[in-house]
Amino acid sequence: MDVSHFELVYKPQSPAGPADTVLQGYFLEITNLEERELQFALRLTTSSISDPDRSLFGNAAVFVDTPGTNNNSGVFTLTGGLTSSSFGLNRRIIVPPNGTALVAVLPSDPFPPGSVPGNMADFECRGYATLTLPPICIPLENPGGFPFCILQSQGATAKVLLTAQNRALYSDPDTGEPKGQTQGNLPLTTGQSLNEITPQNPFILGRPLDLSAGAAFEASEFAFEDVLAGMLATAAESKMDMKKFNAALKKSKVGVAIESRKV
Repeated sequence: MDVSHFELVYKPQSPAGPADTVLQGYFLEITNLEERELQFALRLTTSSISDPDRSLFGNAAVFVDTPGTNNNSGVFTLTGGLTSSSFGLNRRIIVPPNGTALVAVLPSDPFPPGSVPGNMADFECRGYATLTLPPICIPLENPGGFPFCILQSQGATAKVLLTAQNRALYSDPDTGEPKGQTQGNLPLTTGQSLNEITPQNPFILGRPLDLSAGAAFEASEFAFEDVLAGMLATAAESKMDMKKFNAALKKSKVGVAIESRKV
């Protein structure tokens, strides 16, 4: 679902005359109201811009705070290039049952306020945030050496509480001394904080890049049937253990089995 508008700012508060420098980030609280763990994907969409002071590329840092884990530094990053119009988190946001996660997306200009006297920061980027419940990657157990996984839906529609905010720090442009802070709630696209998100259905096989919880996966460009057919054909020509491979497919609820025959 599309959640809200976002705005990252690191520049003088006013374009006319001396003004405080404002450093503004986007904050999103996600509360899981279900009795099961949920894995969310967050994506930020903007216009395609080639100006390095208007793109999220290289200008944003992401921190995620979940129950039991404080602001993961360096774990979460945004994918995409300078002219990209869509930037997704490289990992899933894992929220336990009845837990709340806080996601912070902050400007990460090389020159933070006050680091250089008289520094005139000039970064701003706006767009909207989208939150989804993507299929999760379930690795096949002992599939004869194949690193493929099966994508499975996260189940029924999930109820979540969402709060989106802009939080800003104002500082003296010459000394960098903080002068005040503000935070304000952003209107959600639904107009309500209680929302329902329908999990996305799996449609392809993916090759995991990292089978640890929450890791992203490399999705195939082919349809589910094409990838499965190719995988089975390759498996049939190899010397893999067919029984173990079929058992892994059955356990993953894939209604296909293969056998070797002489022609």
